[in-house]
Amino acid sequence: MRKIEPGARVGYRWRPTPEALAADLGIQRAGAVAVPAVEGDEAALPELAAWLPVGDEPAPDEITARVVERTLDEHYGNAASREARAATGGALVRIQDAWHQWSQSDLDAAAASLVAPREPRRRPIALIAGDLAAAEERAWLAWAIGTEAALVLPGDPAFAAWAIFWPRPTDVVLPAEQLAPVRELLATLGTPRIQRSRLKRIHRLLVFSGEPTPDETAAWQALGVSPTSWQLPSP
Repeated sequence: MRKIEPGARVGYRWRPTPEALAADLGIQRAGAVAVPAVEGDEAALPELAAWLPVGDEPAPDEITARVVERTLDEHYGNAASREARAATGGALVRIQDAWHQWSQSDLDAAAASLVAPREPRRRPIALIAGDLAAAEERAWLAWAIGTEAALVLPGDPAFAAWAIFWPRPTDVVLPAEQLAPVRELLATLGTPRIQRSRLKRIHRLLVFSGEPTPDETAAWQALGVSPTSWQLPSP
């Protein structure tokens, strides 16, 4: 990505996988603006300067931007110049169906809104499973990275319930519309007693894009988890 101009918008295929996350962070480290593309949403993307493939997957047919390859940062400049270039990087986020460009300071501010008291010597474990183009999901990732949390990347958003049940994250964020489907999938993985045992490590469950209904809140509380409504502060 040495030929990418600082601040250029670079798209890539987003899935909650280590490879896609590495692509996102690599774009930002190169001083460019990461634009995550969820399958099926390619036509809604803004104009891109380039496309970075993740793995062997080719660029979608809708993408006309040139394809670039990843390079090791050691291949250009010294440490100081690489840090200066990284400071110009950022990400594109979607807020109420409109795209907004966030700088590193914007990402830091969004992450700061999620800081919460933590038990001493206990490392957070954060579930990263949603659409990274959503501003709330981007803020969540920025917080998780900033706090050096262990990341649970289930590979597909559909596996969010599985990722909650088995890797057992301490911190979870979900859009309100996913609360009921995730809970219903959890019910297929074990009895209420087993579910409570698997979910007892959850420190907080934040809900955005709507308020959880009283019935849904009660259903989660019966499993030992209290959903908390959260709204991203205005910039």
